[in-house]
Amino acid sequence: MTEKNQYDVSLGKISEHLSVDEFVVLYIENKPDHEDEDDLSGFVIQGHLTNLTETSVDDISIDVSYYDSTGKFLGLDKSGILDIDEIEPKCTIPFEFDLEIPSETSNCILNAYAKKMPNGFFMRWYYRGKG
Repeated sequence: MTEKNQYDVSLGKISEHLSVDEFVVLYIENKPDHEDEDDLSGFVIQGHLTNLTETSVDDISIDVSYYDSTGKFLGLDKSGILDIDEIEPKCTIPFEFDLEIPSETSNCILNAYAKKMPNGFFMRWYYRGKG
């Protein structure tokens, strides 16, 4: 996996509340127009998350872990909490975040997490206040 765009990603631990679909690692090349601008070239991962439950989910995070050919863990990139508060029942949302893939990477694993929110306004208010 030495060339750009040659990184395959496998699914790892996925929350029982989520489905991760149509994900791909892309190399985005962005040449700055002026010398003082930053070069924003690099890898990103894009895909879709679907809430499989009948209630909303929140605390959504995604990470991509990197391993070398011997299985040694090299690090990870993490989305943190996504820019959305929650995913409504049975809804699908897109995601994208930057990756800094170590040069010795031979295996990438995508993990996705979410918490199922309690039903009802009072329970949702109480649940959110617990964090």
